[in-house]
Amino acid sequence: MKKLENKVVFITGGNSGIGKAAALVAAREGAIIVVADLPGKDHDQTLNEIKNLGAKCLFAPINVSNVSSVKEAISLTVEKFGRLDVAFNNAGIAGKYSGIHDMPEEEWDKIIAINLTGQFYCVKYELQQFLKQGAGVL
Repeated sequence: MKKLENKVVFITGGNSGIGKAAALVAAREGAIIVVADLPGKDHDQTLNEIKNLGAKCLFAPINVSNVSSVKEAISLTVEKFGRLDVAFNNAGIAGKYSGIHDMPEEEWDKIIAINLTGQFYCVKYELQQFLKQGAGVL
């Protein structure tokens, strides 16, 4: 038996980089993959790679800095698969390199909104789903 056999794995930032790599590893381990990433990004290649590994998958559009978007992506996951078993909150940005003395406040606000507030929103609503189910892993 594979480690993640039939577990629903929700991965923010799952369309590229570390998130995509994690999605492919989880798919090889038998997981059902939810690629949660920005709407409008080309996600077909990632979904096809997951399907080619024999795994079920879904694209869930999400902007982690928007609480409604987070709730909708989690709801879509649960509506489609009936549950959420594992969450990998990987979405994040580095921002443009700058010293604090010349970093525009708007850049700082964007980094904080995605990297901190976005993590809070995801964990908050994933935990609510886990509590309803009686199980789940962050």
